[in-house]
This record gives sequence, C-alpha cells and structure tokens, in this order.
Amino acid sequence: MKNFRKIARWLRNSKGVATSLIEATATVAVGAVLAGVAVGGSIDAINNSKVQAAISDVSTIGEGILAFYQDNGFLPLYVDGQKTGRADEFYGFLVSENGTYPTDSTTGFNGSGLTWELPTSPTPWVAPFFGDKPDYAPGPSGHATIEGQLIRNELAQAVAGIYSGPRYPLRGTYDPQRGWHGPYITTLPKTDPWGDKYLVNVRNLNAGYLDQLPRDAAGKVQNLAVIVISAGADRSIETPVDQKFDSFKVDGDDIVFRIK
Repeated sequence: MKNFRKIARWLRNSKGVATSLIEATATVAVGAVLAGVAVGGSIDAINNSKVQAAISDVSTIGEGILAFYQDNGFLPLYVDGQKTGRADEFYGFLVSENGTYPTDSTTGFNGSGLTWELPTSPTPWVAPFFGDKPDYAPGPSGHATIEGQLIRNELAQAVAGIYSGPRYPLRGTYDPQRGWHGPYITTLPKTDPWGDKYLVNVRNLNAGYLDQLPRDAAGKVQNLAVIVISAGADRSIETPVDQKFDSFKVDGDDIVFRIK
C-alpha cells in the first residue's frame, strides 16, 4: 500500500515535468523551422542582391557607352582611334578584363549560327563554350576590353604590362567640345556577381558590319539590338547575340541593358 501511495505521489508531482518536456520539445521543433526559414530568407536575399548588383553594373556600362558617344560622336568599338568610319577596322565585342567566360547556349540570329562565342588564337573555340583568352584581331570576331575603351583609353592589348598602342583623340585635340574625356565608368567591379565577364556586342553599332549581314525581305539592312549582358546565376548565356531591333527579347536568367 505504501508503495502504491509513493507511485501515485510521484505521478502527481511529475505532471509539471512532463508538461515542461513537451513544451521544450515543441519549442525546439518550432525553433528549427524558424531557423530554416531564416536561412532560406538569407539565401534569397543574397541571390537578390547579386541580381541587383548585376543590373546596376550593366546599366553603368551601357550609360558609359552612351556618354562616350556624346563626347566623341562615334561609339567605342574601333581598333585605331584615328580611324572611326564605317569602313575602318572595329572590334566585335567589348568584354570585362577579369572573370571567366560564361558558357554560351544560344543558337544565333535567324538560324545563321552567329553566337556570343569569342574565338581565341590560333584555333577558334567551339560552341557552347567561350574561349579563355581575348582575341585582339580586328574585325567582328575580335574584341577589346570595356576598361580599355571606357576607362583608360587603351584600344589594344598592352604588351608586358606596357601600353603604347592607339588611343582616341582627347577632348580639345581637334575640337574644344569633342574627344575622349573619360573615364566613362568609375565603379565597375572586377567581374559580375558570379565571377563571369560582362560582354557588349558592339559590332552591331558598326554600319559596315550590318552591311555584311543578309538583308531583310524588303532589301533593307538589318537593324540589330546592342546590349550589355551578364549570363546571370546559371553562368550560361541564353540570349542570342544578333537580334532584330524591333523584336529583341531576353532569354533565361540573363541580365541585360539595352543600348540600341
């Protein structure tokens, strides 16, 4: 009988303990759920901040190109700063100096096979991958750097870190109101938020290049869009490089600033 009373007394006294244990377990479970939500929210915030940073960067580059045009009366794509006409040598692309080339999953403009792929010397790389070195040969396949054209006024590749190549004439050289008056970009990061290069298809700004493309059904020269692009979080470009001006669209998660 005494043992039964002891057991009954223990059960009565243990109700608070059992309740506390249940509450503690529930608290831990709720805490784990909230922690998961917080981590997920943090990841989303980081991803969103990267996208916003890329949007800001492509806008900065695009606005720098437009400011360059206002100062010079032509666009930043020429091999020789003293020769800036439609028949003069030009670069096909501007690319960031740092970062890696994103992959290229585009199919080209109008089935022609033209892609963002940039060849390297001596053997062009095969799509869907970009080359790993700049090709500074003149013409629509070659490319210069965004920083060289818009920040330092260096139009070709420096040799051994020393630059002695062509430049655009400075403001006041031939006209008090005209000439290179950069830098046109002051806040460009080394790469996009995912470690890749920014690219600009400046060849579509050259009338001589557009003349070489197939004409439309009415026999007119194709008017193609010009954009600054980041490949986005998937690090693969889905937006075709040569698109008609009036039907341009961005594909995938690419981040784009449209210049023309």
